[in-house]
Amino acid sequence: MNLSFVVSPDFSTSRIVQPRDFIFNSSSGGPVLDMDGHGTHVAGTIAEDTNNNLRVAGIAYNVRIMPVKVCVGYWELMIANAEQNRPGFIVDPSASICTSSAVSQGVRYAADNGAKVINLSLGGTSASTSERDAIAYAVSRGAFVSISAGNDYEDGNPVTYPASYAATIDGAMAVGAVGKSLARSYYSTTGSFVEIAAPGGDTRSPGSGDDLGRIWQTTLSPSTSSPAVLLPNFGVFATVGYQGTSMAAPHVAGLAALIMSQGVTDPKAVEKIIRATARDLGAAGKDNEFGYGLIQARAAIYGVGVRK
Repeated sequence: MNLSFVVSPDFSTSRIVQPRDFIFNSSSGGPVLDMDGHGTHVAGTIAEDTNNNLRVAGIAYNVRIMPVKVCVGYWELMIANAEQNRPGFIVDPSASICTSSAVSQGVRYAADNGAKVINLSLGGTSASTSERDAIAYAVSRGAFVSISAGNDYEDGNPVTYPASYAATIDGAMAVGAVGKSLARSYYSTTGSFVEIAAPGGDTRSPGSGDDLGRIWQTTLSPSTSSPAVLLPNFGVFATVGYQGTSMAAPHVAGLAALIMSQGVTDPKAVEKIIRATARDLGAAGKDNEFGYGLIQARAAIYGVGVRK
């Protein structure tokens, strides 16, 4: 196994600040290492470099990124098993764990260390008061919070957390996903807690020629880092298409960062602008599929209370 990690070539290292790992290095703080590619992909949608003749670009490409690790995936679990002398392979290649304690600590850490926008592309079906309190705390400290609504519509469409808390916290938003047709993505969880929609991808047949229906960003190359690889390498990058509300949430986070860059610093005001400028989809007004509608970045930036 090659454990020589490098920063994505599509991120300026000078824009990466105060990383913190609340899983493996909770006492020392770092380094923050991505063995899955999910976090790097999400961060790419928000802030990948542009005008560098390399791959793609992020929405708010000049912002600073604070990587905070609160989840583990397949390879971290494999390493943990090896450290405990447990042989064999993890059965589920998509296995991941995000503990409530780590999520709560991570949100509070980001808020206490100057983050003005926090993206949470994670969630589950277990309620957590500590997560809700952490999100409310972050908003009180001046951070807007974007949260993925969930990908379980076809698996019983359960209420998801911490996304469902957003509806009761002005300055935090639960984000559903749409595809190219602007229909709700087939997987996107619905419910009264969904407040806004953003591009998340919508294809059932990866590799069939419909991959343009996904969200493409620079991240770890699956050919060298996926669970199917015998000897993974976490230092090789490619432009990869993923889909999910995890991909939709960073579109909202990136838009929030752009709005804040124009001087609107109150998270509640940011949410109000995003709501007011959204394109209504589905049933008239707010609905359980799209919330207030699809984000409209241009209208939000040049719209209510921003353009002088």
